[in-house]
Amino acid sequence: ALFVQQVDSTCYNQISGREMRAWFDGQGQLEHANVKGNGGLDPQTGVKATVLTGMAGVKVLWEINAQGRAVKYDGSYAVSYSNGLVSFSTPDTFQAGAAYVGVVDASDNVLWSWLIWATDAPATLTYSEGGKTWNYMDRNLGALSTSGYGFMYQWGRKDPFPTYGSTTFVPAMGTAFSHAHVNDIDATTAYAVAHPTTFISTSDGSGFDSKHNWLEESCNTLWTDSKTIYDPSPAGWKIPSYNDVVRTDDASYSYFYHCYTNAGFGRWDNGYSAFHYGNAPGTGYCWTSTSRTDYPQSAYYIRSSGQLTYVNAKSDGYVIRCIVDPDN
Repeated sequence: ALFVQQVDSTCYNQISGREMRAWFDGQGQLEHANVKGNGGLDPQTGVKATVLTGMAGVKVLWEINAQGRAVKYDGSYAVSYSNGLVSFSTPDTFQAGAAYVGVVDASDNVLWSWLIWATDAPATLTYSEGGKTWNYMDRNLGALSTSGYGFMYQWGRKDPFPTYGSTTFVPAMGTAFSHAHVNDIDATTAYAVAHPTTFISTSDGSGFDSKHNWLEESCNTLWTDSKTIYDPSPAGWKIPSYNDVVRTDDASYSYFYHCYTNAGFGRWDNGYSAFHYGNAPGTGYCWTSTSRTDYPQSAYYIRSSGQLTYVNAKSDGYVIRCIVDPDN
């Protein structure tokens, strides 16, 4: 995610990774947009700064609330690509919002994408209990306020999807997003990257590995204790791991449930024609970056009851609450 924050009536821009500079003139540039994750680690190859090839342009895939909030719009979006750089302009008057931007090849295929997140600067909060202390973000990832739900993510993917109570999307949600069943596609990370607005669904245990996994072959390292290119957190933040949040006196519970906004869970399966949400907003589900090695279809999450447990459905959509990344 890329912060676009209001700072002294100007805009501060910061891209996930270590390569970004700051501008204070209302302009933003995704520096080294020809590098996956802006120079981060590809957990499947072990390579940092994997170069994208074939880039020919850039486009806004969707925006929330109204056109022209996160990226300036005057008949067309003020976004462009040139020589490995993606540039965009924010509106003349800062407005809270979010937009998803993708670089494409000559055939309009998405090669990589970023969330541009226009919000007041999220604060760092601290919570301590039971021998654990976290420095965590004051809002869910993608939320425009401390009480907002933000976006939902499938485990291991960098791409945001609508959460319960989502506001207006441009284009409309039914146009901006689609879904594909895991058994009907080449369900790989490459497919997910090329289809960042496609929710990959499963149903009734009929997906690969007989569980709800959006991947054809399980990969436990898409998210890890250390930040990867698939971690959607902004620079300086990361998804909390199991070890980050587990209680010292009970390995099945975490106090981190105090730290995020409940939004239920999101799915697009079992014959539904669109997103549907469960247990929202009364019950919360928040991802950790930790997958079970002995049960690779499963990943740990924190319930709003305090349970630190695992789910057999990496295809579920849960919220993310970032913690400070000590390595960035």
